[in-house]
Amino acid sequence: MCDACGINRADRRPGGPVSLLLAAAAAGLLWLSFAQAWWNPIQDPDVFWQLWAGRQMLAGEFPRTNTFSWTAPDTPWVPHEPLVALSYAAAGLEHVGLLRGIVVSLSAGMLAVLAWRREAAWATLFALCGCLVLVIYGRSERALSWGNLVLAAIACLVYRVPARHRWRMPLAAALVGVWANVHGSFVLGVLMLGLVHWRWGPLAAGLCLFNPSGWKLYALVLGYGVGHEAQAFVHQAIPEWYPLDLTTPLGWLRLICLLAAGYLLMRDRQWRWVVLWALVGILAVRHQRFFDVLCIALLAPVTDALARRLPARQIAHPAPLLAAAMFVTAIVSPRPAVDATMYPDPLLHDLPREARLWNEFHLGGWLGYHGRRCYWDPRNDCYPPDVLQDGLRIAKRWPGWGEALERRRIEAVLASDAALLAALEADGWTATASHEGFKLLRPPHPVSRAASAPSSAPDERGSSARPAGTQ
Repeated sequence: MCDACGINRADRRPGGPVSLLLAAAAAGLLWLSFAQAWWNPIQDPDVFWQLWAGRQMLAGEFPRTNTFSWTAPDTPWVPHEPLVALSYAAAGLEHVGLLRGIVVSLSAGMLAVLAWRREAAWATLFALCGCLVLVIYGRSERALSWGNLVLAAIACLVYRVPARHRWRMPLAAALVGVWANVHGSFVLGVLMLGLVHWRWGPLAAGLCLFNPSGWKLYALVLGYGVGHEAQAFVHQAIPEWYPLDLTTPLGWLRLICLLAAGYLLMRDRQWRWVVLWALVGILAVRHQRFFDVLCIALLAPVTDALARRLPARQIAHPAPLLAAAMFVTAIVSPRPAVDATMYPDPLLHDLPREARLWNEFHLGGWLGYHGRRCYWDPRNDCYPPDVLQDGLRIAKRWPGWGEALERRRIEAVLASDAALLAALEADGWTATASHEGFKLLRPPHPVSRAASAPSSAPDERGSSARPAGTQ
């Protein structure tokens, strides 16, 4: 026996049974949080427009306007996730689940690297418990998960690679430039590197200009928070942009984690990371989607602060155990398919290609991928505000929703919301096809066409029959 706590000296070694048991617990926490990426069905609506855009790019045409829809076919569009789109298009829809599993598993492994401290088992475990609470959206096939992976890699370079390795900051800046082609959260990377040393922030910001849209990418990303014309709709209608929900215990737990992280950083006088915590924390309270990046960016310094306050206890590295668990999960899990309850594939042959269709918001990308023009889709930045507001008015059945249907000369509606379907049928709309709660409805009277008909639909392979908007 080696000390008053009565633990055998062999159990205190990183390879001892107790330290291995603690490492297994840490790996288990990460596995419980992230392994679902290997079996959950494909649900995120962004995947479909990314597949469409990626196919355009692979064909040598970079989409520049919103040819996806009939409501705003000539509106400029900034494709801000080209590497994700290209990856998904190259893999195909049937392999999106495989790519998702790899990306999310790698992110989980890097979180293990960021949180592990050999002599601080309890700090490691507490920090990883915070990841379970604060990483909300980065477990799916959406591009944000890819951005989280790049952020975790940069955080490992900044926090875990010794400063004597002079290549770590140039490599981190280069990764921020890659991040700009993956997800709009890259701005956080610019801020992080600037806080490490002022010269690296501007360099990373300059490298981010090496994307297909150049400076317009900055205008898009920064506009979501400071006045982009889609801002009001985004903040009003998309749940991830809602403020922190304090009506639930989970919302309060996230707030407690946020405040505890700030307290620890301020007590340790880690002022550069206090600045990061304050700026991103404010955004996270206003818009829940920022909790992911806040957690990953500050995981290492918060773990260090915990390690200085919690009892010392050795722990083996959880990453190898996590890798083994993820590998087994990948082997035994069925290949994820598209969620049939969200996307009614059997109705595709009933959908008219040229009709002015109003669709539920999440169906837009799915429709475009299958060659049908949509009213709107999650690429909300390329729709005029009046299109978005009319779409929301119809979806929520706000006053004037019937007039919005007439004003847009809607010839068909595809929806699953029972209240909306009942209201339409009460007004004389007729269901021409249905599947698993979805209905395709036609108006009671023929709708007169506007002077200019909707532009031709993209074909089934996702390429546009009309060259406008590509180059």
